[in-house]
Amino acid sequence: MVPQQNARDSGQILRHKAHIFSPCPRSRRQPLGDCINYYLCLLPIISLPCGLCTATLFLLLTALKSSTMRPLSICAIFSQTLVGTAQYLVNISTIQGSDVFDGYVSFSIEFSSFPDFAGNHSHPNTYSGQLLENLEKISGSKPYIRVGGNTQDYALYNASLPYALNGTFDDKRSRDYPTTIFIGPSYFESYDTWEGVQFSHGLNLGLGGNNSVGWQSLLETVPPVCKALGGGKLYMWQYGNEADLFATSTQGPVRPPSWNESTYVWQWLNGTRAVQKLVDEYCPEFSTERYGYIAPAFGGVGNRLKAPAAWEAGLNSEGNIKLFSTHKWVPRIPLESPLVSF
Repeated sequence: MVPQQNARDSGQILRHKAHIFSPCPRSRRQPLGDCINYYLCLLPIISLPCGLCTATLFLLLTALKSSTMRPLSICAIFSQTLVGTAQYLVNISTIQGSDVFDGYVSFSIEFSSFPDFAGNHSHPNTYSGQLLENLEKISGSKPYIRVGGNTQDYALYNASLPYALNGTFDDKRSRDYPTTIFIGPSYFESYDTWEGVQFSHGLNLGLGGNNSVGWQSLLETVPPVCKALGGGKLYMWQYGNEADLFATSTQGPVRPPSWNESTYVWQWLNGTRAVQKLVDEYCPEFSTERYGYIAPAFGGVGNRLKAPAAWEAGLNSEGNIKLFSTHKWVPRIPLESPLVSF
């Protein structure tokens, strides 16, 4: 999926966990129409560079031909490329149906870029919406969308902000995304633009669990996001992204060197309990056992904090973690690799 052509140009972070892939980093100085720096991350074990935005879905369809999917004769994909508009016709008439692949192909979108990818009430991103429709026709279900990543832990809510997001880049911290972020009420309009899609929403632990301003912002975020995700749009919550790197992040540590699993678990439980009280008040439909958290969403298995130690410290003592999550960074495969010669 690609942002709208008139959208703010902010890069994407590669994030991997089971069933999720997302665009890899590109320079924010690269014009949005130039898709040459987009990388397709099809599966948790490969990362493929491609020179055309359309190659994303082309490779996806090719990979899925060996799977059991619902019949579909022809899928037409249109995309703006460096030289104009290209059309690719992929014959997938032999694909058979199966419920096994419900949501197997899903997306993780960086929190700060979600309005670019989805649009808003007045300017929905119909291009991205059509790609999701195409995937539903192939697999039988819409992809799940995770809205989160590093920037969820930088985002503060400002109820008086007259637009969706105000993001400030600091190249010394990151050239891929803004590290000072405020979101307004219209940010949540992006959850209305893709019909039939379920989302996981990333809540701010980086600042929310660490200072009074972040804490107040966390609490003020719950009512509007509850309203936005009503009517069956909520999949899961996520509180904090890659908290195992909070004390060592190259974008700037948000925890002291003493950061450990016990402190992390205390802050996580304190925040999720406060969120649950607001959920019970503002959106009781989410108070059932059906909904919960994706956690711990650590950045790997070799970092400072370990998932088993977090579990032993009581991370799931409330029984509200529905999906275990960990991330895996995948090395890029050179463009000349046989894997991308198709």
